[in-house]
Amino acid sequence: YFSFFFFQAEDGIRDFCLSRGLGDVYKRQVYGSLQKGSLKFWFALERKFLEFISGETSISIEQFCRTVYGFAGAAKGSAQFWNKIDNFILQNQDSLNTQSIYLVCWTYATNYLRNGILKKEITDVLVKLILKQAKNFETKQLSNIVWGLSILQVYDKHLWEILQWRLGFLYSRLDITDIVYLIYGLGEAEQGNVEIWNALTRLLVADIDKLPSNLLDEAATGISKRGIKDNFVWQPISNYLQRNIDNLRMNDIIKILASFFRVGYVDQGVWRQSLDYIFRNFDTLGNDDFIILLGLVGSIKNLQLLADESDKIHLRVSQINSSLNREQRVLLKRNLENLGIITAEIREKLSQQQ
Repeated sequence: YFSFFFFQAEDGIRDFCLSRGLGDVYKRQVYGSLQKGSLKFWFALERKFLEFISGETSISIEQFCRTVYGFAGAAKGSAQFWNKIDNFILQNQDSLNTQSIYLVCWTYATNYLRNGILKKEITDVLVKLILKQAKNFETKQLSNIVWGLSILQVYDKHLWEILQWRLGFLYSRLDITDIVYLIYGLGEAEQGNVEIWNALTRLLVADIDKLPSNLLDEAATGISKRGIKDNFVWQPISNYLQRNIDNLRMNDIIKILASFFRVGYVDQGVWRQSLDYIFRNFDTLGNDDFIILLGLVGSIKNLQLLADESDKIHLRVSQINSSLNREQRVLLKRNLENLGIITAEIREKLSQQQ
């Protein structure tokens, strides 16, 4: 006997995101309790669920959507499983309500981050359904749909116009998480007029103390991708980073610094504090983030590395050299040259490996 259950989706929950800039290296790892089950458990759950949707057993469309949402959040499901999910959605698309549409959009965006695979038929269905239900979306649904569409790289002009029209009715009901998801999604998709961005950035600044620290990078990324350079926005983000840097993951700090660089925001104090923190925790810095950090530092005028920081960089290069691919070595060599701290020995090693 197998006891089956349906996942309960919490509105607005996302555990990772992709920033398609500076080398596409910011794909976060999915984490959480859903992943702790054994492969045997997930295979059994997958098999049983497929029996539900292909047999005589009754299952509501919302139960279906919540369950595939759970599989996506846990980064589970075989290729065969997801093919059957695709077919079920295509066959039952007319049954999806606003909540189900949001769950499906989130599910496919999450899967796309994991494997880069998406059928055009699914995208077309999502666009059609979102257009049909746009006037009925509530805040959590709309913010997650905007995030999802940006990840799926859907740029239908009419669709974005309708979503932005709906947003105009919801400003007073947005919480800080909704605001960040909207900022990130609109920024990545390069959408939103001046009025929308003024409204969202004002709301962000007003409530920034309520912002969960793990969302600061997404806010910074979205705003910088839209090219907003107003210090009214960046100063509070900078202040928040300085107050909460101990609570941020290393790659989030790198993303925030990359956002500063993208819009030309150079506060020597926050850059120096960030570098001090990074070099105190240098061993936790991933290879891609390490290479990008060197590129950022080398591009900021009057930002000098300390002697012990240069020594740590040289040691790190020696340690990771053999594990880098050709592209990483080329970037690393260029960044070290820009910093003026490449040695003859390191240059030779990096060149030999190419």
